[in-house]
Amino acid sequence: DELLYSELFGHVQGAFTGAIKERKGLFEECNGGTLFLDEIGDISKFMQQSLLRAIENGQIKKAGSNEIIKDVKVRIIAATNNNLYEKCKKGEFRWDLYYRLCPIEINVECRCVDGRR
Repeated sequence: DELLYSELFGHVQGAFTGAIKERKGLFEECNGGTLFLDEIGDISKFMQQSLLRAIENGQIKKAGSNEIIKDVKVRIIAATNNNLYEKCKKGEFRWDLYYRLCPIEINVECRCVDGRR
């Protein structure tokens, strides 16, 4: 969680071992643009909550900081090999995040020339 949080939202110097300088996260770097999140169905409940906050409010907080960075606008394209609807029904994925990420859902099924999947 800590590594993914830092990657998405950044961190300040000293936030954790190895954080020798402040770093922008992908949300801050992509502000005004598009961010692709692969394997979104595998993130923890904590990261689901953090991601939802960023999407809903346009606000992020770097790891180790109390300062909130406002007005972060990022278009998100997310991919997963999981059925997020089924994960929501099982309580493994947040419904509110599901509805923020899935205004348009595209299912892709690949088949080989000989009919195998």
